[in-house]
Amino acid sequence: MIVSENSTFTEIRGGTNNPWAPPIDYVQEVLLPNLSKIGFKGYVELIKRGFYPKGGGIVKAFVEPTRKLSPVVLKEFGEVKRIYGLSYSSRLPKHIVERMAQSANLTITTKGFREADIKLECLSTNNRSTAISSGCGIILIAELSKGAILGSDSLGELAKSAEKVGQEAAETLCRQLNAGAPVDKHLEDQLIVYMTIANGRSEIKVEEVRHHILLVAYKSQRLLQVQILGYIKKKINFPALYAMALVRKCFRQPKLNRLP
Repeated sequence: MIVSENSTFTEIRGGTNNPWAPPIDYVQEVLLPNLSKIGFKGYVELIKRGFYPKGGGIVKAFVEPTRKLSPVVLKEFGEVKRIYGLSYSSRLPKHIVERMAQSANLTITTKGFREADIKLECLSTNNRSTAISSGCGIILIAELSKGAILGSDSLGELAKSAEKVGQEAAETLCRQLNAGAPVDKHLEDQLIVYMTIANGRSEIKVEEVRHHILLVAYKSQRLLQVQILGYIKKKINFPALYAMALVRKCFRQPKLNRLP
């Protein structure tokens, strides 16, 4: 849609919050704000939430064609300006969202960060945005002084307490912040595609190397005839499990210089 001739309006129906992908809230609060910094113009509107198993969510998206995207450069971390988020539920008691938010903030402050501003969304049966299936979750967002935006989330499940949901999201965010990389694990593979069509040299530094980013990088190289380089830098002050950060450098290759 970003390279089309005209503006595009799209309506998508299905799951908006499920265990196998970042929630729609992540797209709205993390992905699109980061893309807007390189020239992307568009928005996503959540009309109705959709939880597993029935789905039924409704999302509307608008994208303006962009003739030129600036390079994606997210290497510097800076400092944490603020942390905020949303604790949400559909067809569940209000104390669920309250407990998720309280647990998240307890974890965040215990880890040494300032308390997050977490809004509560408790959708009842008479709200047009209420999901067909009951469900809940929380998303946390961190704004950094160098301009990057990171996010983490956790989704409610049967036999998982509201406190556990909030704690999981907060621990993931704190781990990403302590790693000192401005690109989180969900954003890294989503940015690769935009890096390949941007003008000039793009560079990002990520928290960890996942299979998704390697797959997307490989496919992008083959389909778009660009070169993607990467290296792993040891950080001795990182926890042992997260002692790797990947910097991917992506720049357009001359058309005649085709990759094998």
